[in-house]
Amino acid sequence: MVSKSDIQTTIAVIDSLMETMSLTYQDSSPELLVQDRILGLQRMKRFLSEEFSISLEKFTQIQNSLEVLRNKEDTMLVNRVIENIHGSLNI
Repeated sequence: MVSKSDIQTTIAVIDSLMETMSLTYQDSSPELLVQDRILGLQRMKRFLSEEFSISLEKFTQIQNSLEVLRNKEDTMLVNRVIENIHGSLNI
């Protein structure tokens, strides 16, 4: 079982990523693309906030994917990672 503290930490990472994306990509990406990425992260955040018994496997998958997002600036990769997270979690 995943601890509430781990989930809260991960939600904080998602918030940070959303803020970074809104600042970093606005100049280099079309506005709708940036909004789409942020909406994807918001769905992930909502999933984590509402899911009371997330499996450790799914949670680890989210954390690993977020780590990839934190370290990449390739916009296509960012989109693919967010899509893969949603697909694997069915959100």
